[in-house]
Amino acid sequence: MSLQLSFSDLIKRAADLNLEEYEKFISSVNKLRAKKRHSNVSEEESALLTKINKGFPNEKWQQIQKLDNKMEASGLSKSEHAELTSLTEEYEEYTVYRLRLLKKLALLRGISLEEVMQQLGLQYGKV
Repeated sequence: MSLQLSFSDLIKRAADLNLEEYEKFISSVNKLRAKKRHSNVSEEESALLTKINKGFPNEKWQQIQKLDNKMEASGLSKSEHAELTSLTEEYEEYTVYRLRLLKKLALLRGISLEEVMQQLGLQYGKV
């Protein structure tokens, strides 16, 4: 026998759960949502998401941070400054490229850039 609950009944029952049960419930709902969302993703959307999630190479990001910290602490040599400038420009190009991909995804989904960033858990300034 299948139990049918209305949306409001489901919310009421969720509110009655203890914290541990509630966390398990939320986790299960999120997994179901991800599975449904994944099954509805077109090939084009999937390709965009793969590119968006690729990320800037970690080694390059660590080198930017290392050089930036050294610049603040003691200064950089000309070659180090040139390297930092080059890596920073590369990161900026990556950020613009990723923002363009996000805009394409937003158009594909028929929503705003802000909404797609919210859906993906991204914040402005942290593209």
